Amino acid sequence: MSINKVEGLQKIYTTGSMTTYRVQKAAKIADLLKDLHLESKYFVILVEGKKASPNSFIDKNAEITILPKIAGGGRGRRNVKTKEKRQKPPRNKNKGPMWSVENGKVVRNRKSCPKCGPGVFMADHYDRQSCGKCGYTQFKRINRKIPSKK
Repeated sequence: MSINKVEGLQKIYTTGSMTTYRVQKAAKIADLLKDLHLESKYFVILVEGKKASPNSFIDKNAEITILPKIAGGGRGRRNVKTKEKRQKPPRNKNKGPMWSVENGKVVRNRKSCPKCGPGVFMADHYDRQSCGKCGYTQFKRINRKIPSKK
């Protein structure tokens, strides 16, 4: 059975890989494709210019166009890696022993900033003390040798 002599179809025109038919009787698209020896997964069927599924019915004298599915033409997409994000360890909110209680009285263990006043403590580093609020820094006196330039 050749494509031109399929019962119920009249071939209108062929352009490259696109073929257009006029349907002589109402039928299901899957049955028409079977008569043409075509598989629906390799072709797109347009009925009156609109895409149709193989399970839909078409009316008498409707115009169907059969197009092959061509790979490609899609927009390239970036590969997104779906690796689980590591959770940050919880921040230690313990500020260390800033106060201690001795003989029923509160004693401040850290030095307060001379610019900001009492209540703003200075951070204690190995070689300096610095205020986190205003940036005031006092260097500790450590006996260390300064390298000489040669």
